[in-house]
Amino acid sequence: MRLSALTVALLVAGGIGCDSSRNPVSPGPTSTGNGDNGNDAGGTMPADMGAGGSAGMGGGGGGGGGGGMPDMATGPGPWPVADITTYGSAQGLGGGILDANPDEAQNIWATNGETLYVLRPGTSTFQAFTATDGLHIGGFTDPYGNASETRITAIAGGAAGQVYVGYYGYESDDPYHDTLAQKQLGNGDDVKIDGSGKIASITRLLFQCDAERQNGCWENRSPRRIIYSHLGVAAGHSWWGFNHGVTHVLGDDFGDHVHPEVWYTPSMPGNQGEEKLGEFYGIAPDAAGNLWMAGKYGVGCQSWNPIPHGPPGTDPAGDQWVSGRQIWAFTTDTSDHSLGDPQGPYVTRGYVENNRGAAVTPDGKLWLARLGGGLVSWDPATHNYNTIQRYGQVPSDLMDAQADPDGTLWLVTSGGALLRFDPGSGTAQTWPGVAGVTRIYVDTMVTPRAVYVSMSGGLAVIRAK
Repeated sequence: MRLSALTVALLVAGGIGCDSSRNPVSPGPTSTGNGDNGNDAGGTMPADMGAGGSAGMGGGGGGGGGGGMPDMATGPGPWPVADITTYGSAQGLGGGILDANPDEAQNIWATNGETLYVLRPGTSTFQAFTATDGLHIGGFTDPYGNASETRITAIAGGAAGQVYVGYYGYESDDPYHDTLAQKQLGNGDDVKIDGSGKIASITRLLFQCDAERQNGCWENRSPRRIIYSHLGVAAGHSWWGFNHGVTHVLGDDFGDHVHPEVWYTPSMPGNQGEEKLGEFYGIAPDAAGNLWMAGKYGVGCQSWNPIPHGPPGTDPAGDQWVSGRQIWAFTTDTSDHSLGDPQGPYVTRGYVENNRGAAVTPDGKLWLARLGGGLVSWDPATHNYNTIQRYGQVPSDLMDAQADPDGTLWLVTSGGALLRFDPGSGTAQTWPGVAGVTRIYVDTMVTPRAVYVSMSGGLAVIRAK
């Protein structure tokens, strides 16, 4: 990694880190990253954004008055509009569902890690796809002789008959020197089905670094969350939060990754600060297409650009989305909300936020669900990190958050309960009829909207207001 003059100029707005050489997209059934720069926000806090500060860093970041939710589509869609519909073994769905959401034909996609399921409109039974159908699920042995397995970690329904699938891979402490086969474990697939529900194609997505590719860099291995934008300015784009960074995908085309990064106090005097980043479970585009990303250590917001990379063969500095700026980049709980800097000042060693979900409500506020840190919100319109708010009305251990078009929030607790939180009244309701909840997704392509609730025992879809 090297810091360029451009990097230094952008540090106050988040910064740019990983630089790269350019490789074009590989032809045929495999795509590899061809962006660059890995916009690694790691800059210091501007003086006017510290304790008591009120000035902004420019650009907004919350979508302004437009809020975080595009206009909903009209019509109820092909599925029941009952308050709650539950799918389970009677509909061919296995247990332990960890992610579920629809594509633009309202095919319902779900996964329990070992199997990918789809329920097509007009049918009553889920179809199941496994490794025998070409999905990249299977066992492997790590370099230490330990048995492990690639498995599905996240899915996102895309265009009609399409789903993106992310897999757990080998997450090495050294992303440069593993074998190519180890680096290619995990990553993702673009899966498409035909009119009969059979798999028509699987395109492999390999998220190799462009930055420092010549040195063997492959940092993004396993997606934690995938969000596909069905409506608004970013319709057709998807956003992948990984163990390391965050990648923007359009079709099967993508560049390198971005991330905010925190700098710990050096472990030994005289050393450079220790870089900390990753675990980007919180992925939330706002109404303007800017992307909020919340990980284990900090939060950033990457500015919208519809092109996820630059033209093949051009210098990495010509990259589009990746070379853009982080409009906001901060730590939620430190006294000055700074990310620190490689040469200091530093963030205290051991600092974590454990963000597990992110959402943007129609008023433009960012909401973070944190494991151990509870629920927090921030309104970028204040241009002041010290306006971050915390909500003791909900449990401190949260696993996911999604915004409802009416401005309320759906939250998942570590105990598997589903809560609906009303920011206006400050009250939280435990939603009945669901248990063992793992993840949620709010579909605004239909009216009334549909809340997909992945559960240990199956899938529930809530249409109740």
